[in-house]
Amino acid sequence: MRINTLMLSGLLLLLTGCSGTIEQQSRPIGEVAAQFEAPLKDIDASTYPLGPNDKISIRTFREPDLSFDEITLDSTGAIAFPLLGRLDANGDTVFELARQIESGLGQVYLRNPDVTVMLLEAATRRIVVEGAVNSSGVFSADKDMTLLGAIARARGTNELASRDDVVVFRTIEGQRFGALFNLTAIERGMQDDPQLISGDVVVVHLDNARRDYLELLRASPLAAAVFRAL
Repeated sequence: MRINTLMLSGLLLLLTGCSGTIEQQSRPIGEVAAQFEAPLKDIDASTYPLGPNDKISIRTFREPDLSFDEITLDSTGAIAFPLLGRLDANGDTVFELARQIESGLGQVYLRNPDVTVMLLEAATRRIVVEGAVNSSGVFSADKDMTLLGAIARARGTNELASRDDVVVFRTIEGQRFGALFNLTAIERGMQDDPQLISGDVVVVHLDNARRDYLELLRASPLAAAVFRAL
């Protein structure tokens, strides 16, 4: 099937004109990327979800046999605790695990047990990648995880991504900050590849102009005919 060249040129000009009218939305931007960074050790233990190989301490008030200076969660995020057996701590905060132990001890051994759990070392760091990527979700991250590494974990950006409009959100001392990064500039060595920490949220925003352009192409009968003819 052949398409009139003039008609095709007109369609492309129309689509280009439509896409050029899309205004970019403003994004939160940190003062500078260097000020945005925070030490890896700064993990909020009150909200951190425990996971495999994390190290914790457990104190049971006036019960030295039920207190431990260091316990390492196993590969499934569980611990073995006297009298209670295996306890699943995966995804719990230290407070939730303490309540779980108190509940168990209260049923089988103690009256009004008082348990304190502290996070000693976080082996599992988690980041969130969402937006215009091929596989968004929550990913485990080692201490050397960078922004480009996080994007790779999400199987890269998709065809609708605005690669110069990537925001990393981070909570520092209870306050949420956002810093804007350009993936292409990072790949070319023009901008540092920021190191991520547990709890960071990476958002790859849409290129609205490109999105509207592709949607118009897919919706246009003439465009469909062009695609069939190729």
